[in-house]
Amino acid sequence: MRRHAGLPWVGAAVLALAGSAAVGAAAGATGGSPASGPAGGQEAWVATGAFDAEPGNTVTGVDLATHRVDQEVTTGSQPVAMAVVDGGRTVLVVNRGVDTLSVVDAATGSVTATVRVGMQPDAVAYVPGGTGHHAVALVANFGGDTVTPVDLSTLRAGNAIPVGKQPDAIGVWAPAAGSGGGRGVAVVANFGDGTVTPINLATMTAGVAVSTGTEPDAVGIVPPGPAGGPTALVADFGTDTVIPVDVATMADGPAVGLGGNPTGISVSANTAWVVGGNTLTPVSASGGPSFAAGTPVTLPGLGQAVAVTGSTAWVALQAGNLVPVSLPSGTVGRAVHVGGRPSAVVISRSSS
Repeated sequence: MRRHAGLPWVGAAVLALAGSAAVGAAAGATGGSPASGPAGGQEAWVATGAFDAEPGNTVTGVDLATHRVDQEVTTGSQPVAMAVVDGGRTVLVVNRGVDTLSVVDAATGSVTATVRVGMQPDAVAYVPGGTGHHAVALVANFGGDTVTPVDLSTLRAGNAIPVGKQPDAIGVWAPAAGSGGGRGVAVVANFGDGTVTPINLATMTAGVAVSTGTEPDAVGIVPPGPAGGPTALVADFGTDTVIPVDVATMADGPAVGLGGNPTGISVSANTAWVVGGNTLTPVSASGGPSFAAGTPVTLPGLGQAVAVTGSTAWVALQAGNLVPVSLPSGTVGRAVHVGGRPSAVVISRSSS
């Protein structure tokens, strides 16, 4: 991702699709440093050590029922982005400083496997399995201009897929099994050249990159709805906008202006919640291929990443806090201090 003065290289928020992946230990697995996890329910996992000025090697779990930190897991140098798999019980973490993907058991807080990927990995997305296909993690390698697929049944990295310059975010559209829509498409944002690249998930091959903004920095996938679709909403750091891209045609729609440079996006139903500066802004379909911004929520600091669960958005602030935002009212709740300078947040389920 980018390296601005005082800002991190940040793995953008991506759509974490529900599904099941067979994830287990592999040769070279390393141990974590867990505290006792919650008895059950949801956790927010926050990556706090991706900044060059304040590098770290841990991700932090926050029990959403008690609003307390309950786990701290050592993964690798500069954990920058995450995704959840296995029904939310496994967290995938990419570590930019050591070019690896860590597999974390959310219930025990242990690292069950470590897989080497490409140079300076900066984002990760989950592709569900299906007939003839294993579930896959897609890792965007910022320093290598590639995406590495990792088979989650064997925990082996496949051949790198060339994309655009400095890929730093991935959104995945995977149609329901039996819908006739194929395996789906991944949309990769390339921060360095202002493009997005589609990847055919059945063949794991890249299509033609198309220009989208100047510094695309996050991608969320809105399912089919009033705007047609599915639609990739690309948060463009360079122009302070969100740009809708038709996943089928890769054609841009009208850009949506925002306040502040957007760095994170999370989709709930047909609305994307976008973090930019000190605001959290809803972006929804307004008819045809067009989207529009709703009333922004003012955050108690600079936001960096967001994950929505139910009617609550959990926003990671650069100052080291995680804050809940009630989406019906826009009310900001009590902050949970997680330390460091957060770069990413995802929601997991520690047990059934």
